Amino acid sequence: MTKAQQLSVGGDNNGAITIDNNGAMLIAATPWALPGGGLYGVITNTGDITLQTQGGLKVDGLVHSYSGDISLAAGDSYDPGNTMAFRGGSNVTSTGGSVTMTASSFALEAGSNVAGSNHSYTQITQMPVTPTPTPTPTPEPTPTPTPEPTPTPIPTPEPTPTPPPTPEPTPIPVPTPTPIPIPTPTPTPTPTPAPEPAPAPTPLPTPTPTPAPQPTPTPTPVPTPTPAPVPTPTPAPTPAPTPIPPPVSADICIVAPNSALCQVLSPPTASEPVKPVLLASNEVIKTVSHGTAASPVVADDKTDEPLSSEPKSQSGSPTTTEKTGKENALPKKTYCN
Repeated sequence: MTKAQQLSVGGDNNGAITIDNNGAMLIAATPWALPGGGLYGVITNTGDITLQTQGGLKVDGLVHSYSGDISLAAGDSYDPGNTMAFRGGSNVTSTGGSVTMTASSFALEAGSNVAGSNHSYTQITQMPVTPTPTPTPTPEPTPTPTPEPTPTPIPTPEPTPTPPPTPEPTPIPVPTPTPIPIPTPTPTPTPTPAPEPAPAPTPLPTPTPTPAPQPTPTPTPVPTPTPAPVPTPTPAPTPAPTPIPPPVSADICIVAPNSALCQVLSPPTASEPVKPVLLASNEVIKTVSHGTAASPVVADDKTDEPLSSEPKSQSGSPTTTEKTGKENALPKKTYCN
């Protein structure tokens, strides 16, 4: 199709244009040197444009309406051949209406223009119809025939045989029995029951009370006393006896007041009371020292034992040592009063 217009009585292009083509349709482009002049394509000033085909629709030229709607349709339903194509340079426009396209597939080349008054268009794509699956009919169950009841045969009654008549026997006469006289029983004398002696009541034995078991007291464990360690007494060191030098003069304490003999004869103090035995021994030693200048007197072990048990310190205070037994016994008397 090259040109389709609507001509009115006055010669104006007003009115609707409807084309229903039995097959495919081509809207050709406007030739450059076509005699007759004017616009080519499908054009109307006032009215709708409807182009319907039964195949493909191809637009190479112009489809335009100034005030109506444009509807393009390729086929009535889905078909792979119902294709709508727009070549570059084609124009499908409506100044005051809408543009609607319906086809199974579309192909718009670069340079083609499809637009309505809203600068857009509506595209409807035909879809293949999915066949509705035919439901498999459910077979009706065959009813089980009800068996007819077999009638119970009625047995034929057998005739009851008639018994032959039994002749009645002649009864034998029964002789009348002579009654035997029953003797009168002699009553047995009832013996008088002797009264039974009442049994003496047996006393119930008194149960012996079982004594309650006394719990055995658990002895409290006595802790074993740990013996305190007895410290081993440290023996006091026995001072070595200082040899007494022979006296130079008659009174050694005047010549050597610091001598050990003079220290022994020091007066008693509060820390060292008067000891008569010790004083007597010192007098004997002093007397012997004046008479003999050869060697110091060696006292008897038993006699001088108290002297060695009480050593003197350098300060003159005696060291007190508590002893028992033989050491505290009185020394043997070896002097005169």
